[in-house]
Amino acid sequence: KTNFSKCRGIVVWDFDGVLFDIKKFREGNYALFRKYGVQTPTIKSMRDQIRKKKILFSVAAALRIIKKSGTTIPLKKFRQEFYRTLSSQNYLYKDADRILHGLKRLGFCHFILSFGSTVPQYRKMRLGCGRGFTRHFKKIMVTSGPKHPFLNKLARRNHGIHTFFIDDTKEHIDLVKKYVPQVKTIFYTNKKSLKDVARFVLSEGRKAK
Repeated sequence: KTNFSKCRGIVVWDFDGVLFDIKKFREGNYALFRKYGVQTPTIKSMRDQIRKKKILFSVAAALRIIKKSGTTIPLKKFRQEFYRTLSSQNYLYKDADRILHGLKRLGFCHFILSFGSTVPQYRKMRLGCGRGFTRHFKKIMVTSGPKHPFLNKLARRNHGIHTFFIDDTKEHIDLVKKYVPQVKTIFYTNKKSLKDVARFVLSEGRKAK
């Protein structure tokens, strides 16, 4: 059980598409698939099947779908190169480190609540976001289901501490609004920036004093 009692506020972040540049990550993945001889239409079909069937992404899952199209890729070799590529670049959005650090210095506590498969998500955080990224957070969780039950439990355990939830998936935002209305939500779209999020958190944090 994580103790948030000394926090000025709790900021719960989604990971993909909010802190982590998922578009850049996917483009790198597709380039790697092409290197191994997978044609663009097959990559598109694999991507569409993952979305349509709501499959949680993993290297093994992607290669299983591609194999059905007639292209076999050696899993071990591909996975090693996949994670080497991941660790060779920084996929963290511009200003993310600075904003996380700045809010933390002002007394806000950070929490990642990410949607996906546990092992791939943790590897993305540890390999693709630069050294020390995970130190910003008091707690990191990965879920394959709705997020509002975790937010509800967090808010009840930390009654009186302002809690914020930032996500780029409207379904998650709407469920939190419906079931945990005391949590301040920010629907993160391409019209917003991390600076906008920080300004909102600071403004609401001052009101809560």
